Amino acid sequence: MALGGTAFDPTTYNRYIELLDDDLNQVAVLCNRATPVDYVESAKFTLLRQGGCGAGEFVLNRRFPGTDLGNIDLGSYIRCKYTAAGDPVYLGKVQELVVESPSRVIVRTDGPFVQFNDIQVGGFDSEDLRLPDLYAATDVFIYDPDYNIQSFTFANNIPDLMQIFYDNYISSRTNVSLGTIGTFTPTIGYNSSVFRGQENLSQIIRTMAIQQGGASYGVDANNEFFFVPLDQTERHTFQEGLHLTKLSKSLDRSLLYNRLIITGDYVYLLNQDDRFYRWVSAHASATSINTYGSRRLILYIPWIRSQGDADRFATGFFDMYAEPTTRYTVTTIPQGAIQNPWEGFVGLLDRNGSNLKRNVNFDRCEVVFDKAPYVSFTTGPEDLQFPVAPEPNRWELKPENAEQPSFGSFSASFSFSSQTSSSGGTSTGPPFCDGDCVNVLEDVAVTCESGELVVTKTFTCVRRCSPEPPPRFR
Repeated sequence: MALGGTAFDPTTYNRYIELLDDDLNQVAVLCNRATPVDYVESAKFTLLRQGGCGAGEFVLNRRFPGTDLGNIDLGSYIRCKYTAAGDPVYLGKVQELVVESPSRVIVRTDGPFVQFNDIQVGGFDSEDLRLPDLYAATDVFIYDPDYNIQSFTFANNIPDLMQIFYDNYISSRTNVSLGTIGTFTPTIGYNSSVFRGQENLSQIIRTMAIQQGGASYGVDANNEFFFVPLDQTERHTFQEGLHLTKLSKSLDRSLLYNRLIITGDYVYLLNQDDRFYRWVSAHASATSINTYGSRRLILYIPWIRSQGDADRFATGFFDMYAEPTTRYTVTTIPQGAIQNPWEGFVGLLDRNGSNLKRNVNFDRCEVVFDKAPYVSFTTGPEDLQFPVAPEPNRWELKPENAEQPSFGSFSASFSFSSQTSSSGGTSTGPPFCDGDCVNVLEDVAVTCESGELVVTKTFTCVRRCSPEPPPRFR
């Protein structure tokens, strides 16, 4: 534990800021105070416990149209270091460029994790980018309409799933390297999820991190993906009046939730024509309700459809959000090194040296990277971010090999028992199969014989009449 953080030595701070291309090769040096090069009027960036490098803004003093520094373009990178030979403290991917006359260029960046927003996991079928992805420790949803084309990968827990995501998606879709996927104690179990290209990877990782007890994740300044347990070691302690130039505290109920309704994906049963439902489960933190009153939240998490996965998510969620949010926001004196939010806890002392808050994690760190590096950090969880509810963009799945109905100009709906019709006619019931079998209605024939209406229904068994799961493409 270091009192006051890391001591700042101006002789070891050259404010080295460089522009990189999309392969992380240097294009230009924007600032290096060890030389006369300094095109950067102001620089600031954010570091997130859940996200890694975050948003940044760099204001350059260059003449309009600002093309004399090389190719600053969307997709380029900006990297910050204390010195040219030092370790990087921030890496941001250019998301927006604003060039103002006569001499101002504003470059806005976001961390490499932003690329995960554009990575959709799985697909609908072979005509899509890829087949539906099934990740499971227990394969129980064998009646999904697209079960036979689901690509199956065994995943026993969430850290395993993160490794699979890196191998199958991150490594091939980005230039992000693999950092640390930590060992969790306990490791939270996992049942199964199917992804059909409707959710992006950042949404999935964010939700899985909550389920895994508030894990830290993101892409750091070395462009490495990490998914690690919350580091509970207090690294630095700051005292009011000595090491802090600003200190504030807030307490509010805006993120207090102690009742949770989880809406998940569809669960398909044996007769897939008419037996399916959307997973919904209710969860509550009795201790929080008794103390603070009831606060309910409805969440849509489309890859949850089992009680085990829902319970594990709710437990992690209540650990973070079942209490009122207490936020400390502080600004430190210049720091000789920046503690990343995922690297440990901090402690806060009042003017007399008494404890204000000890062993607290901070989820957000804002750095002003100018004449000296000033660090502001905020304790408490980030605002909630979850997928949009299903109504506008998510619908029932068409059963495999199903054809569109065609009745010409006539359409009608009949409902008969398997033996007799409402008018006394007869129909042929579905064939009997010994074992699990899905009987699909193939044809309905309506005839009139001797004044009686006769309805004949033809069924076809489209799965093996066996308790074993049908074959799949893997």
